[in-house]
Amino acid sequence: MSETPLHRHYLHFSELPTSVRVMHTAVLLVLGLAYMFAAIYLFHTYSGRDGNPMNMSYDDLVIAYSGSGKGSRLESALRGPMSNMLPPDELNV
Repeated sequence: MSETPLHRHYLHFSELPTSVRVMHTAVLLVLGLAYMFAAIYLFHTYSGRDGNPMNMSYDDLVIAYSGSGKGSRLESALRGPMSNMLPPDELNV
């Protein structure tokens, strides 16, 4: 090699053999496609939970993982007319 390397500690991308450059490019393309499909999956899974199906917001993720904050029918019944049937240690839970 009569040419001086671009950097003395590592090979520059243009100095690599063609097969290695193709491999690195293919890996980056596969990772980019995987990221894109993961984003599409998240959008289709979680969008619309807050009432607007055209966008995905922070509220959609909060509703998906911790609930909407509104009590279920069972929870409202246990806090209301059935509260006297709970054991004393579970009344404040």
